[in-house]
Amino acid sequence: MTMGCTKPDRSEEATQLKHELHDMLYKNLEQALVRVDSAEQAGVFSAGMSNLLRTNIYGTMGQSRLAVFYGEQMLNDPELKREGDTYYSALLMLSGLVERNGEYGKVIRLSDEIIADVDNERKQGGGISGISEQVALRVKSRALTFKGDCEYHLEHPDEAERYYLESINLMMDGVTQSDDYWVIDGMFTAILETTEFYLEQGKAEKALSSSVCSSSISYGVLINITRHSLRRTADCWLR
Repeated sequence: MTMGCTKPDRSEEATQLKHELHDMLYKNLEQALVRVDSAEQAGVFSAGMSNLLRTNIYGTMGQSRLAVFYGEQMLNDPELKREGDTYYSALLMLSGLVERNGEYGKVIRLSDEIIADVDNERKQGGGISGISEQVALRVKSRALTFKGDCEYHLEHPDEAERYYLESINLMMDGVTQSDDYWVIDGMFTAILETTEFYLEQGKAEKALSSSVCSSSISYGVLINITRHSLRRTADCWLR
């Protein structure tokens, strides 16, 4: 009688290797790629996880073409969504790289998919969702900022303004307290992008308004955001 074969559980090994690779991102990117390839061949990482890591590594290396290639391979992988902010961070990196290539319509579609996907993940609840509420807000805010950037490049300033302001309001209404800089970075980006947009449109008074609105949040990092935005606005007035 033939017994069924089961694959060994290598989740602990995969988790440990992901931690090691994270450290390697600041030291030896080429070696990190070698480790990812070896782990995939050995069955420690799935193809999806390997592509996610390659997206981050190639993006960090500045090799946009390869980062986009592997990023598109990992889209909508159910396993990867359990990775939470790691997965969505890679998607946001992919959006930025595609935007840099001038494919604005593609970025808008991808941003819409990211927002819908995050909402769907959060609806699962019950400990099943791989993404926390605070991280979900950050991801959605960043996706909205990408949409604003693209609409601006497409010469649709009204649409751009709407998305920029929506990205700020989302964070201000939803983020209460967080010591996670990755989360707060969403607000940081939203305010700076909106300020730059208004200044380029010659609307310094609105740039000032978007900067000051952040003062109601008691994060020290947002104080620096506001100072930077106010300084940029003052520079514009003085020209």
